[in-house]
Amino acid sequence: MNRELLAKAFGDIDEQLIAQAYRPAPEDASSSSERVIHMKKKRIISLALAAALILALGAVAYAAGWIAPVFHSIRYFVPASEERKPGSESYYSEMEEKNAVMEAAEQYINDQQLAPETICLPEFDNCEITLLERFYDGKNLELGVHLESDIPMFSAVFNNEEGIKEKARTIAFSSGVENDDIEMLEPVAYDEIMASRSDKAKEYGLRHVSTIVLDSMLSHELTPEEYEAVWGHLLETGHLCIVRNDLYVSDHILMEDGTDLGQTYSVPVYDDIAVRSGNVFIDAPELPEVAQELDTLSFKLNIRLVRSFYYMELDGSTWYYSEFVGESFVPFSVENAENR
Repeated sequence: MNRELLAKAFGDIDEQLIAQAYRPAPEDASSSSERVIHMKKKRIISLALAAALILALGAVAYAAGWIAPVFHSIRYFVPASEERKPGSESYYSEMEEKNAVMEAAEQYINDQQLAPETICLPEFDNCEITLLERFYDGKNLELGVHLESDIPMFSAVFNNEEGIKEKARTIAFSSGVENDDIEMLEPVAYDEIMASRSDKAKEYGLRHVSTIVLDSMLSHELTPEEYEAVWGHLLETGHLCIVRNDLYVSDHILMEDGTDLGQTYSVPVYDDIAVRSGNVFIDAPELPEVAQELDTLSFKLNIRLVRSFYYMELDGSTWYYSEFVGESFVPFSVENAENR
């Protein structure tokens, strides 16, 4: 699915389900300070993921000579001087400063060649989190982590279907029932959504946004055999229940004494629909004073698992509900790069 198209068509689409990099236009930045604050609250970060988003990262990136594949891929979008909107100088200056931090972070990793640190999480079926890259200069904290999980993202549920149907009261991937019917979309969005449907969706005439999106996810995430099996059940019964597991790094990082490092922003650094196994860039841009200018910053990443249940109707919409499964706090530390 084209995620930019989906975002335009559905407005309040679930942020964790369709990850995307966002480049705000200059007019967004200059409209008001409230606009900038709103963007932060929505966890929208202006990123230009350089070239291709280091899809396979790891071995491919290292083979290409990039010691810091995550940091290498992150740059904030700054238009050419002649394309900048008057009155937005402070915004562009901030983006340039953030790019300077990322360049310094990449150079630091290349120079120091710090070994990755891996911690196993038995409470999450022995998934692993690896701290690939870290940079702390006394004011900024930038991290590149890798989440590796054997927990399947999607799987079909063929029992307790009525129980799932009873609890699934929220329309999936859309802001409301009235926006789920593709007949309500603007003509251009309608044409592109229709063209983006899977072969199965076209064959059986899926016409609801929520169902088209879930089917697209399943077509990419399940094996061909699994995908055929779920469609067999859908055609036989007229409905389908799917469970989705989301393992992710929480947007708050804690110091050893529990002090919150403030709002952080995380971006998956690969071209996939959602964060599962893969590399994630984490930016903590507003460190509290107690976390600044330390020789070593010790912190804990909060890893969470959320499970969502979907009830999909062949001739209708897809509904869902989510449950918090658990969390784990994983300790790491990073030396002040200025001291090295």
